[in-house]
Amino acid sequence: MVNGGFEEGAEGQLPKGWKWQVQPPGAKAVFTTAARASGSAALRIDSAPPVKDSSGRGLFLNFVSMDMTNVQPGKSYRLRAKFKAAQADTKVSLMLQSYVDKVFFWASSPSDVKAGTEWKEATFNFDVPAPGERGYNPAMKAFKIRIDVRQDSGTVFVDDVSLVEVETMDEWQSWLALGMDKNSKVADPQFVNAAKDDYRLQPESPAFKLGFKPIPVEKIGPYQSPQRVTWPIKEAEGAREKPLVSK
Repeated sequence: MVNGGFEEGAEGQLPKGWKWQVQPPGAKAVFTTAARASGSAALRIDSAPPVKDSSGRGLFLNFVSMDMTNVQPGKSYRLRAKFKAAQADTKVSLMLQSYVDKVFFWASSPSDVKAGTEWKEATFNFDVPAPGERGYNPAMKAFKIRIDVRQDSGTVFVDDVSLVEVETMDEWQSWLALGMDKNSKVADPQFVNAAKDDYRLQPESPAFKLGFKPIPVEKIGPYQSPQRVTWPIKEAEGAREKPLVSK
């Protein structure tokens, strides 16, 4: 993307590659070197006194990047940015959006950020809709990164905006990516006869290659003893003999 670190621009002017989408009267967005998370500059957004539109709703600030055409339907992305605000618990939003025929059509979710008086990074992972999925439109060719700021938020600084494609992972892959179960293996354990509750492992079971030791099931459970009143034990007929089967 263009100028995600807001390093290009002139003091007091719009940073290169960014523009207003909705600018309420009095609101400003400028390139600044006075505060930054990294590098030499950042984006400064100054909100304006609340003004309500004709429907009675409060206006909001809406600042966007230039169009990006390298975003692909059906792909997964990670959107990041760093925020700092003059007021604690300042609510802002960060999202990827697309318009179709100049009409807002799709935006990534989640997008809500709570900025504070120290720099804080926000990270969102999401999927861009693929053909056949909800939110997809074949006319979605260009996308923008959008930053929303409530009109009563005061000053908000933004820096280090980035959008990168990431690999889609299922729950197990995500777990492994965190460094968990590195020595585990997903495979058929090869029980002797699981249908008849015989969970002993066959000799070729992959579990043995991981160092698993057979459980001595023949030594588990009741056993004959002089202290036992009756032997053998006679179990009442129950679920094992007549299991309940849902239809």
